[in-house]
Amino acid sequence: MDRNLTMKEALRSLSLETYVQGGTLARCLPTDLWLTPGQAVAQADEVWRDGGLEVLTFNYEGFAVNVTMQQQGSGQLFDSIDVWDVTDDVIVAAGRVLTAQTLEQWAVECGVSLHRFEMVEERVYLWPNAVTVHYRPQHEQWLLTKIAGTYRSYEDTLASLRLMARGS
Repeated sequence: MDRNLTMKEALRSLSLETYVQGGTLARCLPTDLWLTPGQAVAQADEVWRDGGLEVLTFNYEGFAVNVTMQQQGSGQLFDSIDVWDVTDDVIVAAGRVLTAQTLEQWAVECGVSLHRFEMVEERVYLWPNAVTVHYRPQHEQWLLTKIAGTYRSYEDTLASLRLMARGS
């Protein structure tokens, strides 16, 4: 990855397959691209502050990257990518995570066992690194809507998803 990229450019060029496998943005991007909280806020398209948290949003055509940090600059808590439209940029970035079917095939190729959860109008896959990949039915297939990076342990995430799936 080009070391002269801004954070926004680097996030735009990130493969979503790399993100799913890496678990967090911090594991997927070179360390010299990570910014101080003030620099990150300056590059973000939107900044939301609530209850001691700061959510930085980097907007792109068809998707957004969200980084949640503590307001007092003590570091990043978690990150996620939201997809709302299947644009050319999304198709290129998503690769084999674009549809639930291609994700399942890719997991088999990688030798990864996934947990799948069916909820109301949503299908969620839990990866061994605690990343969750979310799909909604669109155009007669399940299309990517969100990837939530690793935040809690695999066991805690699995327990939460089981509880939510029972309630839907």
